[in-house]
Amino acid sequence: MLALLGVALAGVLAYAIHEALFPSFTDAAISASIVDTWQVEALVTVLLLGLLVIALSIAVVLGRVTSHLQRRLARGAVVLALVCGGVVVANHIALTNRVATLTGQSFGGFYGLQ
Repeated sequence: MLALLGVALAGVLAYAIHEALFPSFTDAAISASIVDTWQVEALVTVLLLGLLVIALSIAVVLGRVTSHLQRRLARGAVVLALVCGGVVVANHIALTNRVATLTGQSFGGFYGLQ
């Protein structure tokens, strides 16, 4: 279970790093439509953060009720989930700032996630 969780978290981290290095949307696409760019990314961000909270909860629970080696794996999964969450949020903040600069659009609380 923890191995599968670790693989899933590594996949999320790989996706988030890829998005940070190679943004999905060009400036022209953002200027043309916020609905097709920023809103989609905001929904993906909320979805990923929700999945990371679930993964974090599973890792914490398994870390409490398993053997010593699995506790170490669970701690690693917790750290990986927190890192993933940080990178996902950083990507969202970067895109939100880019959209605000290009379009002049203002966003609500926590870069439009509230």
